[in-house]
Amino acid sequence: MADTVETPAHAAPAKKPRLPFGVLLQYGYLLRVPFLIGGILVALPIVSLCASFRQLLGNLFILDCWNIFWTMIATIMLAWSIAVVFRVVLLNGLERFAIVACRARHSCRH
Repeated sequence: MADTVETPAHAAPAKKPRLPFGVLLQYGYLLRVPFLIGGILVALPIVSLCASFRQLLGNLFILDCWNIFWTMIATIMLAWSIAVVFRVVLLNGLERFAIVACRARHSCRH
């Protein structure tokens, strides 16, 4: 019998090198609008419940069934567009913007 070295079936994957700080700043610049819109999408309902903004945004939740439906459709479309922009920038950063690719194309499921 030949000497064989068995490797564990679930070996730890190799660590990916960290991106330099300058590359992170470039990605932050490219993704500034999705970050801003996503932050507003999350923060607006919370801010509308605060006492100082109650008069300004108090009618944000006074909706009938159809208005709630169309508001949810618009919110879901906005969230999907943010996700698509993130994916395009992270996967195609090298080809589109000549910066180091943040994620390998083969690491994402299709």
